[in-house]
Amino acid sequence: PEEATRQLVGRLARWRFAPTRAAASNLALEGVSDHSVWVTGNTVIDNLAWVLGKGLGRSQFPAATGRRKVLLTLHRRESQGSVMLAVARTLGELAYTLQLDVVVPVHPSPAVRSSLLTGFQGRPNVIVRPPLSYLDFVATMADCHFVITDSGGVQEEAPWLGKPVLVCRETTEREEVINEGVARLIGTRPADIRAWVTELCQDPTLYATMRSEEHTSE
Repeated sequence: PEEATRQLVGRLARWRFAPTRAAASNLALEGVSDHSVWVTGNTVIDNLAWVLGKGLGRSQFPAATGRRKVLLTLHRRESQGSVMLAVARTLGELAYTLQLDVVVPVHPSPAVRSSLLTGFQGRPNVIVRPPLSYLDFVATMADCHFVITDSGGVQEEAPWLGKPVLVCRETTEREEVINEGVARLIGTRPADIRAWVTELCQDPTLYATMRSEEHTSE
């Protein structure tokens, strides 16, 4: 439905403001005239920068534990059920073995809540929160060491903050972050998640190469 709406609006529009050169190229491939397309940058990042500049919001990570801070968001329908439960159990184990503080704002969907709350049960290093306000979410993301997500918007925001992103999907519409090396598609298989999270925690070179040079908050 989102893609159908995009195509409908794109054909009706007189002007088209693309966030990236790749997005502008995709419009050209669809036959859209170059004269109606301007690459303007991402308004999501404009807003993110404004919020950070104002110092708004409060991080949900506990203070001064000495553990790495990981922000986790999961909600995709294709992962709900047994797949999401397995992902949660894997990350709960990693929070213990790798000494991570994991903040999880839980999506209100009953299917998501059931999988995540069950999978993280008995894991004191996993901090489950109800959906965060945008201000608190941004502050939490700015405070973390890296992000694990299946969210499209977070894939745009976290790299600008200099946060490596592990994407729990098989594909992503945000191809730029993969091409730039600031995110990795790791899928949802427990073995792959375990390998990538462990490597990112234990290999400082990998961590450094996945940090965007555009902006860092640390």
